[in-house]
Amino acid sequence: MAEASYECTVTASIDNSAPLLSSYRLIDTISQTSTTSTTAATEPTQDRHDDTQPITYKGRLALTVEYVALTSTPKKHRLRLHNEIRALAALQHPNVLAFHKWYETTNHIWTITEYCAGGNLATLLEQDGALPEVTVLSFGLDVLAALQHIHSRNFLLVDLWPSGILLNESGLLKVADFGLSCHITEASHTDVTELVGSLDERSSPSYIAPELIDGSGCFSHASDLWAFGCLLYEMALGAPPFADGDEHARAEAVMHMRLPRSSQLSFHLDDLLHALLQKSSSVRPTWEVLRSHPFWAVRIAPPDNP
Repeated sequence: MAEASYECTVTASIDNSAPLLSSYRLIDTISQTSTTSTTAATEPTQDRHDDTQPITYKGRLALTVEYVALTSTPKKHRLRLHNEIRALAALQHPNVLAFHKWYETTNHIWTITEYCAGGNLATLLEQDGALPEVTVLSFGLDVLAALQHIHSRNFLLVDLWPSGILLNESGLLKVADFGLSCHITEASHTDVTELVGSLDERSSPSYIAPELIDGSGCFSHASDLWAFGCLLYEMALGAPPFADGDEHARAEAVMHMRLPRSSQLSFHLDDLLHALLQKSSSVRPTWEVLRSHPFWAVRIAPPDNP
């Protein structure tokens, strides 16, 4: 039987009337990929910049103290935005970035999400290197809870890596990057080669599961869990696994090199990493097994029914 296609309807939670952007005040630039600096603007304007990459601002809803993040994205990235908006609109969880609205101007699409004052996990790892295991446990539980919610709503994250995870002012992690996400019903006929190429440009090949690199498999719960294992490894040891050599050597290592044991890790964390980073997707842990692993030291409840 052919799988049904999936289309998420988000019109009930959005308002694409561009003039309403004037309800927000821009405070400062949070991130941008161009060299143009834009700070202390008073309000979003119709296509205030002509950059080719997204720019994110810290903003405030006028006449309130409600702070938000406003991202202006050129329309050439419409596919990524479609993926991101439909996933975020379907997900409500403390460890998933909260989505509010989107607006369309002549050349850009603006998305309004919650503001996370703590920056992203990649910056924290660049500054601090390997984290204490108690922090790996705490952060790991945050991402585990987000990923379980995402999977329970029949989405695949696809692109899990430190730059796509934000921290709020309390240090709570929020999974935020859904630009390459897909619905589970789309996974078997999604062009893996094209998306893996996109991942190669943005993240370490280590985070791409072996079956995606060699083309023998498709995006799945198991490929997301491989990336989760890489994230735990990088938090614990300060660098991703299989990170030596050039891109080709790292890809070969992901597919064929056995993960070495590390004396720097506790027995339970080392055991968990070896389970998540199995080369064969069929022997990586199921959600039931993953929830009950002794590394977590707490009982993890299954997800709520949608």
